[in-house]
Amino acid sequence: MRSDVHIIENYLREVKRWFTLSNLILSGKVEIGLLAYDPRHDELYHIESALGRTNAPLRLKSTLSISGESNENGLDYFSSVKFESDVVKSFLGRLSAKERDHKRVLVVRDIDSRQSESVRQEARAMHIEIWFMQSIIQSLAAMDIKNSSDDVLRTIELCREALKRY
Repeated sequence: MRSDVHIIENYLREVKRWFTLSNLILSGKVEIGLLAYDPRHDELYHIESALGRTNAPLRLKSTLSISGESNENGLDYFSSVKFESDVVKSFLGRLSAKERDHKRVLVVRDIDSRQSESVRQEARAMHIEIWFMQSIIQSLAAMDIKNSSDDVLRTIELCREALKRY
């Protein structure tokens, strides 16, 4: 599991107290990064991380690599490939007897400053919530976790303790 997905999953479990499933391979190359269930509000979340291929901030349209492949840094990519894929929609539609609505979340490092308002408006129109990784890490660091056996939580604990000294 990618470390960014692992961090997000720990946040969902430890801070939000949600149930999670990560890296669900549906067919071929179609994958869901995280599925989370909020039992308090009976809500299902489909969560993807935009921290994968590049360090580039989120934009409206993905940039292309030299070979012509998507850099996976655009709202268009996440909408069409991750959230609106027929395979993903079919899978999520079968999760319960009722037509379960689910919330869509995209976790980003940052949004391109020149397109910030446009990206936020387009995400709202696509029913995609944007969460920031910095806030997730800060929430985990604020928890009183001691000697966790989880690598991510232990690393955050060690960093928090080291930064207290400065």
